[in-house]
Amino acid sequence: MTRRLLLLTCLSLSLFPAGPGAGRIQEGPPAATRAAFLRLIDRRRVKLDPAIKSRAAADGILTETLSFATEAGERVPALLLKREHAAGRRPVVIVLHGTGGSKDGVAARLRALAADGFVAVAIDGRFHGERAGSATGGMSSYEFAILQAYRTQQSH
Repeated sequence: MTRRLLLLTCLSLSLFPAGPGAGRIQEGPPAATRAAFLRLIDRRRVKLDPAIKSRAAADGILTETLSFATEAGERVPALLLKREHAAGRRPVVIVLHGTGGSKDGVAARLRALAADGFVAVAIDGRFHGERAGSATGGMSSYEFAILQAYRTQQSH
């Protein structure tokens, strides 16, 4: 099984072209490489600005619907579930939905984790759930974004 995984990884690396950021960081002293990498991933910092939209309790589980800022003009909707009367710090589990899914689609899993004593959180990924936007040309906004990324990659 391990050999098959290694083979598939090597094959995928050889078949797919490097992304737009590939090759921009030259190897050199570790400090210089680190600085170049940090410049590559740097983004304008924004205040987190969390906002709770709703809060409801049922069967001993508190559910909060909230959002927070990640970049200018972009808010990420989230669900947070925990035991209603949990005291002190609790371990957190972040549940990610699959392609085409949403935070609401994993609510049952969040509820089960909260019942077990965890703080359970899920967000809508970009182009999913509340962040999906409207369909364009018969495609979902997610499909359209993939097509745009592909076209941008091909033009380089």
